[in-house]
Amino acid sequence: MDAAQRTRPNPAPIPWAWYLVGFAVTAVSLAFAMTYYDAVPDPMPVHFDAAGEPDSFTAKTVPGFLGMHLLGPGVTMLTGLASAALVTSQARSAAEDTFPARAPEDRARTVGILSRLQKPMATYLVALAIIVALAVHQSFGAFGDWNLSIWWVLAAIGLLTVWLMVTLSRSVRDAEVENPPASDAERLRWGMFYVNPADERVFVDLMGGANLTFNFARPLAWVVLLALLTPAILVLILVGLSS
Repeated sequence: MDAAQRTRPNPAPIPWAWYLVGFAVTAVSLAFAMTYYDAVPDPMPVHFDAAGEPDSFTAKTVPGFLGMHLLGPGVTMLTGLASAALVTSQARSAAEDTFPARAPEDRARTVGILSRLQKPMATYLVALAIIVALAVHQSFGAFGDWNLSIWWVLAAIGLLTVWLMVTLSRSVRDAEVENPPASDAERLRWGMFYVNPADERVFVDLMGGANLTFNFARPLAWVVLLALLTPAILVLILVGLSS
């Protein structure tokens, strides 16, 4: 990479402000946890059933107590930051034409998609960290009589995920409007689903290898997708039965 490439602005910069908000939320959550630490019983609960009732306990310590509050939001924000860095790297590679045999309009479309991913993804992760933090505080009785079941957490995450998918779909569609694919067969339906009966592949690499998706015109793609979703479906069923 030459000096000009090193100084060129990245087309998909990491939205640091959002991630700083996420880490600030985590810090505030830890500070709030300490305000009711003395009221937590010893041994303290470390696992909760689907109804939010404790079913496993351990000796109460400050590191262990704060660790339970830090784990969910902290891992969420660190994972998001790593993902954002990967998107930034991919956008730079696309802009600098390090992918082989890419037409200018294809590279521009890839950069457009990646640049639109950053803020929605960061927003999603910050909101997810807040939901997880609230769920942990609720489990320890921080909000008094306000004690809803695990279903409010699942519903909130579900709605948040739907918002993210719709937003990303719109982002892909906008990028395709600016730089249309060379062939209509290569378009993603609704911005998300690749359907091309003329393509014999089940797994299709998009954006120069930066993304992998199914070809939903192939029955085997639906079989593989169902196999991947089965564990999550079983977990939801078990949670419902246990509550």
